[in-house]
Amino acid sequence: MVASNTEGLYYSLQQVLGGEQPRKRK
Repeated sequence: MVASNTEGLYYSLQQVLGGEQPRKRK
């Protein structure tokens, strides 16, 4: 997998699971 892609997926998961505002966006 690509690192950037993984970060993007992780970001989406945190946004959906956490439901908080985005901490870091790339």
